[in-house]
Amino acid sequence: FHLYCSEYCGTDHSAMEGSLTILSQGDYQDWLTHSGAQQSKVAAGKAIYNAYGCGTCHDDGSNVQAPKLAGLYGRAVRLADGRTITADEDYLRDKIRNPNGNRLAEGYKQIMPSFAGVIPEDDLGRLIDFLKSNTRTVGDAASGEATR
Repeated sequence: FHLYCSEYCGTDHSAMEGSLTILSQGDYQDWLTHSGAQQSKVAAGKAIYNAYGCGTCHDDGSNVQAPKLAGLYGRAVRLADGRTITADEDYLRDKIRNPNGNRLAEGYKQIMPSFAGVIPEDDLGRLIDFLKSNTRTVGDAASGEATR
């Protein structure tokens, strides 16, 4: 299925699109077994990142005002309430499940959908493994600006 964003949230809104592949539970498990088992946790996490379209908003070059995820793990994140916390596994897990909760990053709107109950726990762990390994650029988590 071809998808279009249903919420006006910035410039180039018409470029916010994606696709969705529907699998039966059996076919999905087969895909995980045959595709995921041959990959490392990080490679499997990258496949999950791509499958859920995370990069549409969070990769460099995105037109959506969302934090860039490359280099985020282990970095300080300034929150909208003024606190500063570390982007550790708990933070990443919470932001994926409850992105608009009490740990909203400073400078960002509450536009990310919740993935609670959408991403299975095993996939969430693999996704976090990928995010932890994704350190090719180091960015300012609050502004999303990346430097080498």
